[in-house]
Amino acid sequence: MARTKEGVPFHPSEYDPDSLRVRCITCGKMNSCNCENLQFTPWYPRLPILMNGGMIESVVHDNGQEIHISEITTHSLQRIVDCDIKLYPTRMMVIENFIEPSLFSELIKSWPSRDILKQGDPIGRFQTSDVDFSKSYRTLYNEVINNEYIKYAVLDKLGLEFEVNTETKIQLWEDTESFKVNDVHVDFDLFDITFGLYMPEDDSLKEYGTEFWSPNRYVENLEDSFTKDECDFIFKIPFIPNIIYFIPRGNKSWHSSPDILTKLNRKHLYGYYGKK
Repeated sequence: MARTKEGVPFHPSEYDPDSLRVRCITCGKMNSCNCENLQFTPWYPRLPILMNGGMIESVVHDNGQEIHISEITTHSLQRIVDCDIKLYPTRMMVIENFIEPSLFSELIKSWPSRDILKQGDPIGRFQTSDVDFSKSYRTLYNEVINNEYIKYAVLDKLGLEFEVNTETKIQLWEDTESFKVNDVHVDFDLFDITFGLYMPEDDSLKEYGTEFWSPNRYVENLEDSFTKDECDFIFKIPFIPNIIYFIPRGNKSWHSSPDILTKLNRKHLYGYYGKK
């Protein structure tokens, strides 16, 4: 089931918003095909009800199949629906209050200790890809970060038409004053959409968010990098609690870590969605 932005139930037979949208390549029907040897192709946008300001809901179908969408997932979906696309330097999203507040509070309380976070490469960054140490981080991964509705809502909002991997790769990072890597770069080619969720306890590190730049010369090789004095500064995402960014990879997504000039612990979650 789904509802329009006016709250009207929306469930036409040719488009079931509780399923990701596919079209039969034989008969052309959406989701309701009875052809033998079914063959489907994805149809975009995957969740148009969201792009029109509506919302999907939990439902039990006639065959007993249950589609459950939690309040935690719904909260983040609504934040995606409501956010404005940032067009410069590239088409991207920056969303405040992205995680449902009570869950975010639990995440802050259960941030991993140095028994779990290990010194990584580069020096000054402590990290882990493990979310099983905490119920709240498993919930974050399953109901938000790796939730298929969230992933396709992000792609739809950014106007992207591809399928993403089932498993989303993430890292929990805690950067300290020893972390000095701040070159201007584009992420690896596997990172089709990069995201970063900031997880400080307050606004005291506001000036230490990810920085975006425009290099002063054009390069086709996105594996190149620049020093900051070779670029024009565009803007910085404030490093405040519960703000997230989503950036598609491309020649306008040049960014860097901030210069760390004081003693601090900069806590954030970093990850990416990759094409299948």
